[in-house]
Amino acid sequence: MLSVTIQEARATLPNLIHRLAPGEVVVITENDCPVARLVSELPTVKPGLRLPPGLGKGCMSMAT
Repeated sequence: MLSVTIQEARATLPNLIHRLAPGEVVVITENDCPVARLVSELPTVKPGLRLPPGLGKGCMSMAT
């Protein structure tokens, strides 16, 4: 998780957005306190296709 100040976020917002990996979080701070989170969207997956390795972390499915 990356942490940046409000001033840094203001100056580099387009770069921060384009640098984010799917599911990655950037915490924006002011006076060393978190005030916002910038979270990238997970890629949409067409039905029948599998998620890339690692994106299903923490999910569990069981056949019945």
